Amino acid sequence: MEQKNAETWSIEGELILNCNCTVFCPCVVSLGAHPPTEGYCQAWLGVRIDKGKSGLTFLSGLNVAMLLDIPGKMERGNWTT
Repeated sequence: MEQKNAETWSIEGELILNCNCTVFCPCVVSLGAHPPTEGYCQAWLGVRIDKGKSGLTFLSGLNVAMLLDIPGKMERGNWTT
């Protein structure tokens, strides 16, 4: 099977994030190694892409939003969106 090379991409912009953890989310600061304060994470995030490109596709001016349900430590996976 022929392996495809991943396209290069980059984005610059602003991230807005909130979750159900008390006070401040330890998950993001620990890069997913710390468990959520409530044992699970329900979060939303938005990204405003001021400048961006994926391969030949320009992403500048786009916005992205997601709702996340994470059943424990982020590093363990099993996220749903």
